Amino acid sequence: MQKWQFGQTLSQQWYWRRLYDDGTSLDSRRTFGSRVECVADAFDHGYCSSPVGQSIVLPTDLPPSLRGREAA
Repeated sequence: MQKWQFGQTLSQQWYWRRLYDDGTSLDSRRTFGSRVECVADAFDHGYCSSPVGQSIVLPTDLPPSLRGREAA
């Protein structure tokens, strides 16, 4: 089962992360102004709404590909 994480940067921008069983992950390529926009983009990448396998992460757990963008 795939797991998804949704989080916010320090500047309140949302991002998503898709976790695979083999330990790899796919991070959103950009951040979003709202959780609704973020989840809509995640749907385009295979997300299926389910409370199981979903978590919210803290800004300190920001994906490396998005680090440095929180001030934008």
